[in-house]
Amino acid sequence: MTPEQHATRIRQLEFALEKAEHGLAMPYSREDVAHYRRLLAEARAAEPVEAYRLYYEAENINDELNKMNETELASAHAQRLMDRLEEIRAVEVQS
Repeated sequence: MTPEQHATRIRQLEFALEKAEHGLAMPYSREDVAHYRRLLAEARAAEPVEAYRLYYEAENINDELNKMNETELASAHAQRLMDRLEEIRAVEVQS
């Protein structure tokens, strides 16, 4: 999950909680309010520090790869960068 996706998820939960607490549209039960409060607290507590780190590492790798010419892209260093980028993407897919 990217930092932007995490922030969007928190905003979605805040809005759902607001609706549940104040009955916008159809009033929710106390259980629903408690459920959304718990989900929001969990989302905020799970600040994606590792996700942020991986996201920015991937951005840096992409920048470095984009600056390379064809010869440099064939190097072992470029291959290591591409392998690391694949590892990061695999972690993001699992999240």
